[in-house]
Amino acid sequence: MPIELAPQVTDPQPGDLGFAVIGGVERKGSGWWIYIAQAMLGDACPFDHVFGVVAALGDPDFPDGLCVEAMPRGARMSTLAGRLGPGYAYARVPLTDAQRNMAYATALTFTSARDGKGVPYSFGSYLALALIHWGFTPHWLLKRIADHKSLICSQLVDQWLYRMGFHLFHDGGWIGDVSPGDEFALTDPRIVPSPDAVGITRRTARKKAASS
Repeated sequence: MPIELAPQVTDPQPGDLGFAVIGGVERKGSGWWIYIAQAMLGDACPFDHVFGVVAALGDPDFPDGLCVEAMPRGARMSTLAGRLGPGYAYARVPLTDAQRNMAYATALTFTSARDGKGVPYSFGSYLALALIHWGFTPHWLLKRIADHKSLICSQLVDQWLYRMGFHLFHDGGWIGDVSPGDEFALTDPRIVPSPDAVGITRRTARKKAASS
């Protein structure tokens, strides 16, 4: 049965997810390092960065739109304008209006940390997630990725949605064990969601391998 393709999301709304490539398609600057780190996780996603849409384009308070993302210098909010062209993809998250209205206030809980410097970036999470992916799961490591004191992009948006009352994953995986590819596979904007569909992610692949 052929995969049914969905219309591309061109009007991202508060609470939706955006996907990008660090450093652009040429992976300039730190882009290659992020790409290598993601490969260590067993993540073959074409995108290595994910961010949350906080305000849509044309918002009365933020005409250029707004998004929240984890960055090396700390979590920050950036304008959405300029992120709707080639190299970006968006996934509509099925939130209620009340949850979408929480997007900005919830994003502030990440960007206002450390006196406005934002929740710190978690370079160590790449190593931790790689170890987990390859079967090394001691309690102290699982506790480390679940403490949310420092976050990579995928962990931040997962927690951002969670604090708005929406759970992306229902696979019994460990808290914080999430990569951009996990979120892209789960919310792939090209595929129409189906009640019978299960996103093939690092998490589900490991679960299948463990049960076989």
